[in-house]
Amino acid sequence: AIVMVLESTGEKTFKMILDLLKSLWRSSVITMDQMKRGCERVYREIPDINLDVPHSYSVLERFVEECFQAGILSKPLRDLCPSR
Repeated sequence: AIVMVLESTGEKTFKMILDLLKSLWRSSVITMDQMKRGCERVYREIPDINLDVPHSYSVLERFVEECFQAGILSKPLRDLCPSR
């Protein structure tokens, strides 16, 4: 889902995926471990994603911060987010 946000060009997808993750988090469909593993995978792949999507680092930073503010991500996981 995070990769969809990185590949999209509009705010609509950003907000929809954020709302989806919030909903799945609140209903316990997604666990902390699943969020951690998913984010770590994207963090590892961001250099390759950036080749195809030039602004992916800044979009990822913003999305991770929004997830942190929404209570979906922990501070340590937010702090691991790669930046440029």
